[in-house]
Amino acid sequence: MDQPRSASSEVLTQAAMTHETLVQRLEQELTILRAHSERAISELKSELVAASAAYKELSAKVGTPAPASSSETRSWKPALPETFSGKKQDPNDWFFELDCFFLVATDLSDLFAKVTFAASRLRGDALKWWRQAKTGGAAEGIDYEAFKKQLCERFLTSDPVGDARDHLAELKQTKSAKSYSCIFRSVALNVTDLSGAEDSNQE
Repeated sequence: MDQPRSASSEVLTQAAMTHETLVQRLEQELTILRAHSERAISELKSELVAASAAYKELSAKVGTPAPASSSETRSWKPALPETFSGKKQDPNDWFFELDCFFLVATDLSDLFAKVTFAASRLRGDALKWWRQAKTGGAAEGIDYEAFKKQLCERFLTSDPVGDARDHLAELKQTKSAKSYSCIFRSVALNVTDLSGAEDSNQE
């Protein structure tokens, strides 16, 4: 009975040794694979950095701007609207430009902040009007919509279409035909029912 037991024990011992050897070999191979993977990742990162540097250098040589970083994208700001003096300017056109600006200038979403910004773009007679409103207390607590209404009441002509027609009738060519045509078309934008006779004046 002792011999069979001894043989079985020996078989189990050999099996355990074989299993341990196999586990060690697998661990060694896994370590090698991990090292290879880390080396490959490091090489890829280095290649990526080198490719990015090469692209920027090439962009500088050919004049093509490199892609802007996220911080550069966030720092983009729209061009400021034109100033308003009240002379030969349609306040509705100016407010349309302001409203387009406010669509992208998200830090000026508050109605009172819009008034402050709009007032900073006033010049000449329009600025004098606002200064009087501030001094007299009429501008106290005014929001953007009320500001628009009051400024239009002060500077919007009572008959913008009629004024545009008079301007077209008095318009004369003193410079190049191209310059005259540009002025004519700009004034004509205020006339919604331009007649053929008036339109022929630009020819």
